[in-house]
Amino acid sequence: MKASAYLQLPEKLKNSKYILNIQNEDDKCAQWCIIAHLFPKYENNRTRRIRKNINAYRHHEKDINTTGIQFPLKIQDVSKLEELNDLSINIFSIDGKVNIIPIRISERRNVNEQRNIDLLYIVNEMSSRYCAV
Repeated sequence: MKASAYLQLPEKLKNSKYILNIQNEDDKCAQWCIIAHLFPKYENNRTRRIRKNINAYRHHEKDINTTGIQFPLKIQDVSKLEELNDLSINIFSIDGKVNIIPIRISERRNVNEQRNIDLLYIVNEMSSRYCAV
């Protein structure tokens, strides 16, 4: 499995304040979610849209080591990304009833709490992508 460009959230999750669906047009949705977690753009009434806008995060692109990682990110490559950046990444998905399903739980335990990242992997008939949780 791998994820790519922008995909709208399911209707039941669209207005969630806990899921960040960055509007990118490249195949790096996982990288943008990790950057958004590590370098958050705080939300208030005037800046809510900037959190979803990829331009809010572009200047941090070089802060993540992606040496040897191909995008869209395959779930089996997440361990390498964790090692390169001292991260712990958990991946969840949802079923048709919007129940949370764990896809991948990191085995890394000695990572700084602020570097523990949860991603939501969403899929439709045509595409898939990661969102930050």
